[in-house]
Amino acid sequence: NNKIFVIGYLFSYIVYRSINNYLLVETLFFSLMFLISIYILSLFYEKGIEALNTHIKYKELKKEKQIRLSLFKITHEIKNPIAVCKAYLDMFDPNNLEHSRKYIPIIKNEIDRILVLLQDFLLVNKTNMNCDIMDINMLIDEVSDKVKCFMDRNSINFQINTIDDEVFINGDYNRLCQVLINILKNSIEAESKNITLTLSESDNKLLININDDGIGISKEIMDKIYEPFYTTKRSGTGLGVSLSKEIINAHNGNIEYSSVEGSGTEVKIILPSYNL
Repeated sequence: NNKIFVIGYLFSYIVYRSINNYLLVETLFFSLMFLISIYILSLFYEKGIEALNTHIKYKELKKEKQIRLSLFKITHEIKNPIAVCKAYLDMFDPNNLEHSRKYIPIIKNEIDRILVLLQDFLLVNKTNMNCDIMDINMLIDEVSDKVKCFMDRNSINFQINTIDDEVFINGDYNRLCQVLINILKNSIEAESKNITLTLSESDNKLLININDDGIGISKEIMDKIYEPFYTTKRSGTGLGVSLSKEIINAHNGNIEYSSVEGSGTEVKIILPSYNL
């Protein structure tokens, strides 16, 4: 409104001067075009400033969202190692030497894993991968040891079918361990009575199948299962599946969920094998 007033005032002044000085019509026309151009340029300047401020606010919101996402990831990642520690501490009898030899190394390893996770997440950006050549059978054996207490507590028949030969992959041991534990814990929480983990290899691809006979997942939930923060659990973060997918994708692999409500769930992990 102030700009329109100024433009109107200047235009009136030019018309007045033109009449008194008998200026040509062309001069009046070009003066008017000049004033309109100034007005348009001032509008562009204001809109440019507004767009810049909007962009700055967007970047700040995006950074804040990234920080929040990282905090949620930290919470989700350290929940599983802490749960393992608590489960073994609940069973631990300090007067039992067998318990000391068996449980203390597991608890120590889980605490070390938590420290590694916290150190990685200090970078805020994305999950760090510390890849090395490893035997997948060793990873599955360790995962089996870690979840055994949960299986026993819930009277679940847990069966593992592995390959007799050594099967190597180039991967992050801690991250892949967390993925498998997270999937198995989901199967336990799905009220399963039987859980099977099967390892196979074909065409330089490693396939890990995890099947359960739990309550399954409805089609509506399956359509949203990969979305971050989506959860049906009261105390869940909704990052388990999306974070697992992020870790597997970082290994140049793929993870697929298939389920029918009331008929259990199958999780298929495909990773490239490594030939020594």
